[in-house]
Amino acid sequence: MDLADRFLEGFRATVFSPNAMKCSQRGRAAALDWNRTIMNYMSPNPRGGYEAYVFNMTRIISNSTADAFGECYTTGFNLY
Repeated sequence: MDLADRFLEGFRATVFSPNAMKCSQRGRAAALDWNRTIMNYMSPNPRGGYEAYVFNMTRIISNSTADAFGECYTTGFNLY
């Protein structure tokens, strides 16, 4: 992700799309959120059950992943 950020800065992507760096930052945040949640559920948790797992996955999809997808879509549209 750092390499992608450096590429966007060197490419001066913000000239073509002002939110190119936001796309990269929110994409990184979404990837870290996915990784953290999946790693937390690698070990069985009899007290949490499937309800907590489903709630956390839907939270990731509707919050961080949707934000990242929106920013990256806008970036792609501006570049087009």
